[in-house]
Amino acid sequence: MSPAQPQDYRPDIDGLRAVAVLAVIVFHLRAEWLPGGFVGVDIFFVISGYLITRYILQELQAGTFSLAEFYRRRIKRIAPALLLVVGTTLALSALLMLPDDMHKTAKSAVWSLGSLANFYFCFFKEFGYFGGGNEVYPLLHLWSLGVEEQFYMLWPLLLMVWRPRSRRSYLLVAGILAAASFIGAEWLARSHQDLAYFMLPTRGGELLVGALLAWPVQRSHAGWTPRVAGAAAWSGAALILWSLLFVSKTDTFPGLLAVPPTVGAALLIQAGRFPYRGAHVLAHPWMVAIGKVSYSAYLWHWPLIALWVYGYGEPGVGTAVLLVAVTLLLAALSYRWVETPARHSSAPLLPLAWRQFILPSALTCLAAVALVFGGRIWPSLVDTPYHNELTRLFELNRPAFGQSYVCQRQRLTEMDITNAQCVVGASGSPVKVLLWGDSNAAHYIGMLSEFSRHQALQFRNVEIGECPPLLDDPTPFLLPKRIADCRSSLALVRGTLEQYDTIILAASWSVYQQRSPKFLETVQATVTELARRGKKVVLLGKAPELAGVHRSCPMKALTYPVLDCSPLSVALKPEIATANSFLRALAMRQPNVAYFDANAYLCDNGVCPSHEADGALRYADGSHFTMRYSWQLGRRIYEAEGIPAALRDLTADKSANMQQGM
Repeated sequence: MSPAQPQDYRPDIDGLRAVAVLAVIVFHLRAEWLPGGFVGVDIFFVISGYLITRYILQELQAGTFSLAEFYRRRIKRIAPALLLVVGTTLALSALLMLPDDMHKTAKSAVWSLGSLANFYFCFFKEFGYFGGGNEVYPLLHLWSLGVEEQFYMLWPLLLMVWRPRSRRSYLLVAGILAAASFIGAEWLARSHQDLAYFMLPTRGGELLVGALLAWPVQRSHAGWTPRVAGAAAWSGAALILWSLLFVSKTDTFPGLLAVPPTVGAALLIQAGRFPYRGAHVLAHPWMVAIGKVSYSAYLWHWPLIALWVYGYGEPGVGTAVLLVAVTLLLAALSYRWVETPARHSSAPLLPLAWRQFILPSALTCLAAVALVFGGRIWPSLVDTPYHNELTRLFELNRPAFGQSYVCQRQRLTEMDITNAQCVVGASGSPVKVLLWGDSNAAHYIGMLSEFSRHQALQFRNVEIGECPPLLDDPTPFLLPKRIADCRSSLALVRGTLEQYDTIILAASWSVYQQRSPKFLETVQATVTELARRGKKVVLLGKAPELAGVHRSCPMKALTYPVLDCSPLSVALKPEIATANSFLRALAMRQPNVAYFDANAYLCDNGVCPSHEADGALRYADGSHFTMRYSWQLGRRIYEAEGIPAALRDLTADKSANMQQGM
């Protein structure tokens, strides 16, 4: 993004841009192919901080720096290609995506054009950058442009006011700010990863590291020998390579793990000022060619990948190669016909801003608003055969968390603990049974409700997303972003346990066990303590998982050509079978504890289908029943064997031992 003059051109920096954009593209295609590919954004930040700050310092030194000219160049560099991609993505989303998902794209488009995409995705995206479901947000990658533009709203002003005269003071202040950013990110990411990942104070460190390099370029005449430059360059390359291969989305990032790729990029930039053996690698014509179109490639790659994954799932190798080729083709066309002509404009700031940014942005935002609110203003727009079929399919395959009586929350409140809507079963009977768990408890509510109707009892349900039902500290088994909500919610549930005779526990047992081998031992401690208090405990085993199944597939097939929603059948995963066996054995050993799972009704000879024989969908997603099927499963079990032994007489004498169910 440098406005540097031709004599300042550094082909190796374009080569480094190529490394950054290709790393990001490969990561977004399949994270397992390049686990740390997302650090390509950090490399971009370093390059940007270096080039832009160098330009500012040059003109400040010469007394020619102008904010108006600075932002005129920023608009020419950033706005035209951005508007083209945002507008195209908005149109494709309206054609392909489900209405609710298309609305998210439209809203994110408005925030993106205001250089606030990072705020939108930080506060309105449900599962964070690494939480999955990113394909629903084809403009997600624009968060980094938001961070960059916010930085360049502040950094030039600071330099203008400060006008540093001393190299030492400049490096000291910029270095302290950069260090504070990395340290703050490390601290914040452990409890609020979304804030740390998306926001300027914790991402500005990468830009400031690049800015640190700008002063020596301006003021220092000391040179590096080829040996020193070579050592720095190869060390930088090693740091970047290590980050690409060994940092992953499961790590605490950003923070200290952002330092290696940032320093690596800085070393390569600084070493590139001097000749060294191997300098030709980054300056290779192919690398330079990709680097020149890297901005457009970055803009185009994610909408293409996201819209493909949204409809067809993760791409295979052949499809991935095709997506990369299309990305680079569109990038080359955008560079030739959009970026280059825009940069050559000599119009003053206000006419240029009006023509290249304000007017097209306003029109794009109006289109986005129309997509979101048009159906509310003109209901006839959504009274079509397509929308009616969407409504039918949605109601048919609605998940548990879409029901008013399912109290599944990301963070429980006092109201959830006492909410009458969270009580299910035969009305009029006392509420002495509690269903407690995560989303894998919620999808059993229909089944349990069917049993409850036949024994005149009610139960309360409380489910906490990605939070296991434990009396002990859940932290070792949680993703960092879920720690605060989970701890708070568990504290509320624990305070109500005494009012119940029976506690039914259900969770994604195998997932937590994979995070820590001590999880099932912790579950055992919870069960033992509840039984010691005189509670009856029922453990519900985990149902099979069917990756690739989702309730939205029949709806997406209305707009995606040749989308295959055929039934799937899989074997029960070994880790699920192991966890269920542990819980079954625990129930056999422990008085007042019983175990039940419905897997005998879900699988035939070890093979578990995603659909019923009549084609009806069992699963809302890869690991949760539709609520319709949950009720149907309860009826099927009741017709076959009555109420399972483990779930009978749940309010009987607490001292009576429960018999093991299936």
